[in-house]
Amino acid sequence: MESRWKQAWDRWTALFEIGGRGRIVPMEGLRGIAILMVLLVHHATRFAGWAEPGSWTAAYAGFAHAAGQAGVDLFFALSGYLVYSLALQRRVGLGGFIGRRLRRIYPPFLAMMAVYVAMFVAIPGVAKWPEGGEATYVVRSLLLLPGVFDMPAVMTVAWSLSYELAFYLVMPLAVVALRMERWRRVERVGLIAGLAAVYVAGMMAWFPGQLEWIPLKVWDRPRILLFAAGMLAWEQFDSFKDKRAGGWAQGLAAALMAGAVAACYPLADPAYQQPWPSIVRTLLLGAGSYALMLASFSGEGRLAGALSAAGLRWLGNCSYSFYLAHSLGVHAAGLLAERALPAAEWQGAGFWLMLPVTAVLASLATLPLYLFVERPFSLRRPALRGG
Repeated sequence: MESRWKQAWDRWTALFEIGGRGRIVPMEGLRGIAILMVLLVHHATRFAGWAEPGSWTAAYAGFAHAAGQAGVDLFFALSGYLVYSLALQRRVGLGGFIGRRLRRIYPPFLAMMAVYVAMFVAIPGVAKWPEGGEATYVVRSLLLLPGVFDMPAVMTVAWSLSYELAFYLVMPLAVVALRMERWRRVERVGLIAGLAAVYVAGMMAWFPGQLEWIPLKVWDRPRILLFAAGMLAWEQFDSFKDKRAGGWAQGLAAALMAGAVAACYPLADPAYQQPWPSIVRTLLLGAGSYALMLASFSGEGRLAGALSAAGLRWLGNCSYSFYLAHSLGVHAAGLLAERALPAAEWQGAGFWLMLPVTAVLASLATLPLYLFVERPFSLRRPALRGG
């Protein structure tokens, strides 16, 4: 009986690719934390009406909305680390590398686009596209233009995929054009840090840099600097492969990231004028993400152990599907709450009671996309252990 239970457990963990050692394990945990932060943002936004003005619940909702958005920034830093390392160590042709990146993004994205388009057609009242411009609206979204470019998207959460796709396309081209694999490490680090400094200077001098002939604000995209933070973290980690962060260093890294996330709340105050709050926010999150990756990716120590918890890793491995599909669960929770826990009668309590319900419904919306689309089409199939 024990053997059967072990086989069932092994098969379940294999569905989420739970296994392995080293830096990939805490990376999965960091992805889990990032997607939890995103969920808290959307829960706080959807249920803000259940928070009594001036209450501590309302204060939390405001904080969660501002600080939780750092989850996307953490995703960008992790992508910078991973994709940059893969580009430098590229073992396939340029076309094959880019093709693998596109395969990583598009199957789950196309599946969710089909769901949203079908929903807009069936329920015109929830449709976001302008009347008469449906086709253009969908094509722009399919090309992942909204996000980097100033235009609306069919799926609101897909704005970040525009950044990811731009990075996926630029990084291998930059490696080929500059032959960075032949550069010394100090030269690569200097180039990355120098380009980041130039961008910060551009933000301060020419913000927002609106182009008239294209819907793009050149100096209003500070989140691209998070990719640079991940790239620099890989260079640093790779140069000290045999060194491990001590307990104090791990604690300091976690505290730095927590402080950076907390600082996002006051920096989101609309009373502040751009661009300096965005620059400070980005630099703090970049430093926190950099330190957190260096401290945990060895796979050793308490920080790496905490990030290796099975629950976080399960969530991290399906985080892309969760990111795309969780909004459906959040909206379903909102509709349920409007019927069962009307805000006028359940202010305060309703906000918190619906938090676990939202998490469950978001997970239920995620599992079909992960199991039937992302896992078979975008990820390698893990070998099932235990017979």
